[in-house]
Formats: sequence, structure tokens, C-alpha cells
Amino acid sequence: MNKDNLIPGWGAFGEAISYEDSWEEEEEEDNFSFEDKKLTAKGRKHIKESNFALPGRRYPIHDEAHGRAALQMVAKHGTPSEKKKVRAAVRKKYPNIGKKK
Repeated sequence: MNKDNLIPGWGAFGEAISYEDSWEEEEEEDNFSFEDKKLTAKGRKHIKESNFALPGRRYPIHDEAHGRAALQMVAKHGTPSEKKKVRAAVRKKYPNIGKKK
């Protein structure tokens, strides 16, 4: 870890912490994978419009992990109408999500 690339911050308990600044690395990196759990802004731009649960490229559901995440996020932050639409989109694409094994 290069100490020149550290950004200082404060932790939850008031302790000083540092984060590595990876902004430049992300911009230079041309390869991305939809298999990765973390979705970057660059990767999000490459997802087809049909792989989002709502218009406006909201709630990506391009893989099962993001389908589950969409359900969790809409449950916390979505309107009743958005919840219904996201649930329907995820169930259509991943019918096994939510079913007991």
C-alpha cells in the first residue's frame, strides 16, 4: 500500500482511519466482469436496459446476487408500486429466488 495514496477519515468510534485512493486504478481498468458482486459505475453502463427492474436504469438484476440485492433495497427504500414491479421483475428472471429448498 502506497502511503501517498491514502485519504484520512474517521471511524465509527472516532478513531482515525485511512482508505486507499483507487480512483485512478478504476478509470484505467478496461476489463470488468458481471460476475463480480461489486458493481462499478463503468460496469453499470455496460448492462443492458432489460437487466434493470425499473425504468431509468434502477435496480440492476443482471445476476442473481444483484436480484437479491434489488429485493432488499426496494423493501427498504421503494414505494409500494416500485416494490411490486421489482418483485415481479426478479421473480420473472430468477424464479427460484425466495423459494424454499
